[in-house]
Amino acid sequence: MKERRDVARNRSRILTAAREVFRDQGLSASNDAVLAAAEVGVSTFYRHFRTRHELLSAVLAELTSEASAVAATARDIDDPWLAFCELFRRGCVLGEGDLALFYALADLSPELAAQAAELTMTIVGPGVERAKAAGVLAPSIDADDIVDLMTAAHSAPTPQRRATRTEVILEGLRRGDESTSRT
Repeated sequence: MKERRDVARNRSRILTAAREVFRDQGLSASNDAVLAAAEVGVSTFYRHFRTRHELLSAVLAELTSEASAVAATARDIDDPWLAFCELFRRGCVLGEGDLALFYALADLSPELAAQAAELTMTIVGPGVERAKAAGVLAPSIDADDIVDLMTAAHSAPTPQRRATRTEVILEGLRRGDESTSRT
């Protein structure tokens, strides 16, 4: 049993190190830099990730794990609009560096772009479709639009501006509740 914990711990260390190294040094950083940051040997590294593509794919998947938890929380909210707002407000949980890393990874290859799109649709798509089905979100809006708007909200320079931008966007997206319109 100890060996299994070590294996899981080593994989986690490699992924954490890769995320930090790629975020700080860019995707051209060497595997040796990741090895050094993770403090694991070459054989341990390659036991987990036979190719650089496998490592990059795993980092991309890890970047979405927090967002997946947000989506799960939103699914548990009964009101479709409140669920959508939860998803939108908390869905862009990646910090600025990790968000840039996510997009850089997605731009590396068609396979990683497809993986990023699939992960995004898995996280955001159901909440968007639920809100549209309830009539609180325009039928012309799709998950890609929402991801773009989440990214725009998150790109504001301060937490206060991000919060304001988020609420303005949500207010503009809501259908059927004229009482929240700005005058």
